[in-house]
Amino acid sequence: MRKGVRLFALLAALTLGAVGCSPTGGSAKSSDLIGSWSGPRDARVTFDEDGSATAEKVPSHFSFENGAPLDPVTGSGTWALEKKANSAVDQEIRLTIELGPDSSTVMQLLIVDKGAEGGIYLPVSMDSPKKFVFKKAT
Repeated sequence: MRKGVRLFALLAALTLGAVGCSPTGGSAKSSDLIGSWSGPRDARVTFDEDGSATAEKVPSHFSFENGAPLDPVTGSGTWALEKKANSAVDQEIRLTIELGPDSSTVMQLLIVDKGAEGGIYLPVSMDSPKKFVFKKAT
């Protein structure tokens, strides 16, 4: 029985390491996120202390064929840092951008490392390890 538990723990650790996941997941406080974050293709997202946000050229989704970013969104809206579900997952930032009087889009950004030191990212898909990563602007 003990060999089975040890083998399971070893396989789980190897699997997490192989896909580039931290066994503790990314986490941050709201204060860690305040400011501007830059991504590929001149994408930028800015989080303000009052919960407002702006997005510039942030992809709203990605190509199924190659993961290329599609339909960039520019606008203003709100953001909220979600409570971390458990220690093994990356914490979520819920970003809502207003597109017009009756239209908005909601994006799920995730946090890399403790304090978002590794950045924040949009997952390309649930089946792909690819990420659209934003780094904090200095």
